[in-house]
Amino acid sequence: MATTSTLSNDSSTTNIINTNKIKSLHNLSRSIERALDEAAYTGELILNGRKLRDFPNYSYTNNKCDLSDTIIADLSRNHFIEFPHILCSFFSLERLNLYHNVIKSIPEQIIQIRMLKILDLSRNQLSYIPS
Repeated sequence: MATTSTLSNDSSTTNIINTNKIKSLHNLSRSIERALDEAAYTGELILNGRKLRDFPNYSYTNNKCDLSDTIIADLSRNHFIEFPHILCSFFSLERLNLYHNVIKSIPEQIIQIRMLKILDLSRNQLSYIPS
């Protein structure tokens, strides 16, 4: 009987842990969505320290998430392996913080961000920078 009780308790604990993970992912997703919404209105995209591997999906056709006028983007302390190419279409971007990711190269298209004044790529694994 003790074994059955232990298995039941282990199963309950696993279910609680899984439920907590799902809630945590849901909350993270909502906070990212909220950050995208705020950026559309304020021009400041703040997604630092969220362990992101990819830039969040959103659509330019969705008016509330038009990020093309973003002036400041803080994507520091994430897990980006590649430079988020979508940033090259943020033509108004003046400050871009990609500090402490694992980015290996910068795309040639970065020259399209003509307003860019500050770019922080420190603490990455850069092996290629366009000339």
